[in-house]
Amino acid sequence: MVFSILHALLCILPCLFIGNRLHRKLVTDQNVISPRIQLLLFLEVTICSCIFLINIIFGSLLHYPSDILFFNGILIFCFATANVLIFLMLYNTLQANKKLELQAREQENLTHYMAQLENHYQDIRRFKHDYLNILSTITGYIQENDMDKLRNYFDSSIVTSSSILVNQDDTLARLSLIKVTEIKGLLYTKMVQAMNRQLDVSFELTQEITELSTDLLTLSRVLGIFLDNAIEAASETEQKRFHIAIVCKVHSVIFHIENSTKPLLFPLEELFKPSISSKEAHSGLGLPTANMLIANAPELTSNTICENGLFKQILVVSNFKKNYHNIS
Repeated sequence: MVFSILHALLCILPCLFIGNRLHRKLVTDQNVISPRIQLLLFLEVTICSCIFLINIIFGSLLHYPSDILFFNGILIFCFATANVLIFLMLYNTLQANKKLELQAREQENLTHYMAQLENHYQDIRRFKHDYLNILSTITGYIQENDMDKLRNYFDSSIVTSSSILVNQDDTLARLSLIKVTEIKGLLYTKMVQAMNRQLDVSFELTQEITELSTDLLTLSRVLGIFLDNAIEAASETEQKRFHIAIVCKVHSVIFHIENSTKPLLFPLEELFKPSISSKEAHSGLGLPTANMLIANAPELTSNTICENGLFKQILVVSNFKKNYHNIS
């Protein structure tokens, strides 16, 4: 009985300590160890421990010699040690695979970012090519001295197209103030996607950002979820408003994402539950995932507001230590 109690303590106390640490890591790094593998490990440890305990208890009842009981205890200790080492090796291997997967995803995002840059450059080249045709048309109206048609053509075609291009260029040009490549690439990609969907895109940033005091992978995942939801929701409305503002303060930086939206099908707080989704087949698991990531990052806080047809996501990165500069 004493040996069984000691064995139970040796199993329970380390498991509670290790399990508490691993739980925080597994929640932060989603799907590092799948639930099925976790269940198999738990069953394997439980069944083998029960076999050893039964062996010890029945050995005591059948009056096995102390040497045999001591030998069984050594076997239990070796078994427990081997299981811990196997689990740690498995966790490190799966974690390394997860990092490789995330690196591959980042590389894919970077490739997509470069493709978007190339498309934008091609748009500018096409506009320059069309510029000569525009001048030719204007020349024709001038030669005919038809000022009314020239004025209508200028107002309906030239002003509209040029203002759209100038606004888009100004919006994307402000991203040069962000020196954090991961966040700049993410924002650029999402804004270009929004522009391709004909959304009314606006972006506010007046200070240069050189560093963010948080895990950039976690921040990118949260921002990506917020931006994807905003683009999708705005695309379904007539206003098609999509607005991003980054406000830098002394000890924090605030990401403000705002979009037009249809009336919500559920109460606002229900959107953060995995079982609730406004998307088909309940595929809208982004907000619960973002909420979980934020809960495990002490430097991140968020607030969600939905009013007057606007959905607002406010993400705050704390401990922002003088990593931005005023732009005159």
